Amino acid sequence: MITVAICDDQNAFLKLMKVEVIACLDELGVNDTEILCFDNPHLFLDSINSRGGVDIAILDILMPGINGTELAKEIRTRHDGTAIIFISSSKDYAVEAFALNAIHYITKPFSRDELKGALERAVYPLLAVKPKKIHLNLGNGIYRNIDISSIDYIESVGYRRVVHAGHERLEEMRRALADFQEELQLLSPGQFFRLHRWCLLNLDAVKAISVEKVLLRYGEEIPMRNGTFRILREKFFDWSFKEKEAR
Repeated sequence: MITVAICDDQNAFLKLMKVEVIACLDELGVNDTEILCFDNPHLFLDSINSRGGVDIAILDILMPGINGTELAKEIRTRHDGTAIIFISSSKDYAVEAFALNAIHYITKPFSRDELKGALERAVYPLLAVKPKKIHLNLGNGIYRNIDISSIDYIESVGYRRVVHAGHERLEEMRRALADFQEELQLLSPGQFFRLHRWCLLNLDAVKAISVEKVLLRYGEEIPMRNGTFRILREKFFDWSFKEKEAR
């Protein structure tokens, strides 16, 4: 979820901004969001500090008590990763705003396209770095979320699925390997390959492949199934090239 906080001392404008932000994010295909609105900068600070920060802050510049740039300095001190967008009827604070590494500085009146462009710059880096996780039921009332990038491979052992993640061996009690494969394909298309009937392999964990075996990043080896080498080689090269393009 991406959290957006808006701070403006004018309630009418605050309500309008919330509507516009929701509309822009919807056009950008970003639906999993929380929009917070504040007409008081001190309440804004208290709230985001108690939450541990927000992803995006949209700040009016000219507010009584503490102006937008002063508010941004407080945010930077506590939550340096917040993407900040300033909105003001004056351009006088633009230099100071960008010295605070603001994403954008919008002057009133503004169009939806201007706001959408600013939100696009703020949102897409957040989407790119957000970890993709799966939920594991480890039995005995124990549940855990795990970043899929940490998975080396998942294997079936009898009625259990064992998730190999570095030096951890996590036993999932409920899901079949096919269910894992379907979920992981939705989260990251092309990243996981069904090497064997019993083994689902993370291509990011592959260090080297040969006709006989697959060598993983921490030194573990998995035997290659007959007829699989060429298919795996193609999938591995395709995935590696896709990742380089993304970077």
